[in-house]
Amino acid sequence: MDPKAALHAFLDDPDAQTLAELAEALEDWPPAGRLLKLAARAVFVEDDRLHSLLDEAANEARRLLEAES
Repeated sequence: MDPKAALHAFLDDPDAQTLAELAEALEDWPPAGRLLKLAARAVFVEDDRLHSLLDEAANEARRLLEAES
């Protein structure tokens, strides 16, 4: 999946599973470094913090899409 399609897929369904899939799709794309770190952290956070982390990841995904436009 290309980076833009992966970012859009995550923004359409921003949950932990989609974030993990996004990280896998973007692991070789240098601009996604921050998003990859957020995805790695999502594995270890408690449920109450996961929502906040997913919001942060969605904001980063939007930023990446805007930068690619």
